[in-house]
Amino acid sequence: MRRALDKLMLDHLKDKAGIDDYLIGRRTRILVKIEHPNSFMMYGMMWDIDLVDAAGKPWRLQPMSTPETALTGFAVSRDRYCRPEQLDTDDDVAAEQECKRRNEAAIELFGRIEKASHMMPGGRP
Repeated sequence: MRRALDKLMLDHLKDKAGIDDYLIGRRTRILVKIEHPNSFMMYGMMWDIDLVDAAGKPWRLQPMSTPETALTGFAVSRDRYCRPEQLDTDDDVAAEQECKRRNEAAIELFGRIEKASHMMPGGRP
């Protein structure tokens, strides 16, 4: 996830109209959350519960808002998509094959996530 958010910053530096300052501000807030020591990410959940590890050390639950979750998903999907011209190689055929492999894996992963059952408190699965 960190790699995807870093790539989002690189995309912002290349084209500020595509990834604007507002989204970069949200990216910064997400990074603060994920870099906090002893954090456990709870996407979309705003529960006030305490968790501890096997040694009794408390975990910090870090809720993620819907916009933060959406931006993280956006960044990860952009990071996983491969374009042959972006690969550092002179072999066009090898670049196309590598991107085909990566993109098929990303599509397969998305398909597994799309079919997964999600439970939300007070909501429907």
